[in-house]
Amino acid sequence: MKKALFLASLAAALFACGGQELRQVSGLIVDATMNTVSVTVEGGDTLSFSTMGAERIGPDGMLLGDTATVSFRGEAKPGEMIPAARLEVRPRPRLERIITGVWVQPVPGMDGVQGMELKGDGSASSVNMSTLLYQSWRLYGNQLILAGKSVGNGQTIDFVDTLSVERFSADTLVLVRRGMLQVYFRQK
Repeated sequence: MKKALFLASLAAALFACGGQELRQVSGLIVDATMNTVSVTVEGGDTLSFSTMGAERIGPDGMLLGDTATVSFRGEAKPGEMIPAARLEVRPRPRLERIITGVWVQPVPGMDGVQGMELKGDGSASSVNMSTLLYQSWRLYGNQLILAGKSVGNGQTIDFVDTLSVERFSADTLVLVRRGMLQVYFRQK
């Protein structure tokens, strides 16, 4: 009798949940409001979830760039709002750790790339730029400060350049310099 009662309860629970198993995706939070979160998952798809009624794990609130693991039932399709059963948020690592590496962009009007290497110790170097020699970098909030020497016309001039970090991901860094967007890609 107990076994039959248990099976009936299990069947009722599965029927109430639509009989769909719990699925899970993880990715970078690219948009969030009071009751929704959009996550870019491996493969580049962006999935949107309703978080009303979802169990939440992690810090109060979330920021763009944080990582989320979302549990849900049913199919997840880009462009559709999916009810989340559980939302686990992991704060993003400090920008200083993410931004280190070699960042390049195409050379305007030419073949090849140019850019910068931002090293973990705060030093920097230029990539394929013989007249603009980066030496150091640091972050103040979302401001990237690059310092170095400009070499040309028989003179060397020290410079400090301030750029705003507009967006970043594991492989793309978008900076604003004097109102102009500069898009860099992580060199692998």
